[in-house]
Amino acid sequence: MVCNSPSVARAAKHSEAAQKALAEFAEKNKQRAEAHKTVFRETITATFKRAGITDQTFPFDNGIQQQTEYESEFNVDKLTAVVESALKSLQAASGPAGPTVETAISPEAIKSYVQVVESIGAALKSSGSTSGSFSFQMTRIGPGIFAFISAASANLTDTETFGTETVSCATYVYTFARSIQDIENTSGFMAARDAAAKIIILQTKTLVESAKVASDGIIKLKEAQGGLLDRLIDGSLTSDAYEKLDDSFQGELERWEKRQDGRDAATNLVHQKHITHGHDSTQLLKIKTALGPPSQRGEFGVNDSGPTHSKKMDQLEKSKRRVQARVDVATLANYVTLLSNHSLAAKRKERNED
Repeated sequence: MVCNSPSVARAAKHSEAAQKALAEFAEKNKQRAEAHKTVFRETITATFKRAGITDQTFPFDNGIQQQTEYESEFNVDKLTAVVESALKSLQAASGPAGPTVETAISPEAIKSYVQVVESIGAALKSSGSTSGSFSFQMTRIGPGIFAFISAASANLTDTETFGTETVSCATYVYTFARSIQDIENTSGFMAARDAAAKIIILQTKTLVESAKVASDGIIKLKEAQGGLLDRLIDGSLTSDAYEKLDDSFQGELERWEKRQDGRDAATNLVHQKHITHGHDSTQLLKIKTALGPPSQRGEFGVNDSGPTHSKKMDQLEKSKRRVQARVDVATLANYVTLLSNHSLAAKRKERNED
């Protein structure tokens, strides 16, 4: 399914040149998608072989979604909606007799995987690839149920037709697989006495697995946010596009982190926050290096020559304030947590002494 963003659709509506350019671009992307699907299926086969799983079945054909939009836009709602719908269909197919693969799917697991899908879309934006590079990810949503998604992007640059904005097309191919072998290999499953106990084991394992999947999605999105800054520094992303995308990514990160904080099964929150806060600190260091003396700039330096130098430095100053604010918030949160832990430890000590 091909989907154009409203802004790209308006450009095509008001310009014959844009309409023609987009039609040609769409045809090329259609051809790329066919090659993409072949590589996708071959990669799945090789992945299962490495995992030692031989009984995999695929309840649905490969799904495909293409999104054409300006580079400064980030909207994967159409993609996440069809992926979520497919997962719910898989859940609804559960039979009444005994634990099946579908019982491993929970609303939490579905939400967590949707985060992964969004983070993959974000990674495409931050990479700025023009070569149609192929990325692939397998996610174990729960015992016996695997999700696969791959993504590739292609860009269209035509200043006469679209101005300074680059038009990008992201192609996503996805599918799901089931494996009874994987269920049987789940710790405690074969030793369970009855079907009800087996279902509880599957559901519990899925809660833990989905929390980990959600955490991985948060980290991947944070990495993608850092990629935006790299592109701003090297000049491949405009300041306006950077700010729009950075706002979008940060909004999603805050929403996801709030949800993750409230999950009992999220056992790796400290590790997750350590990584994401570390990414913010790294971003800030890159900006300060780029703004520093020429002799200290290294690979993140800004060329001193040319009329755009002053403007570029202003852009980096703005981004520094933006990232510094995130670092300050994280530092304060860590300090509050430290005080809270110290207070709890003191209370436990008082109780023990009593």
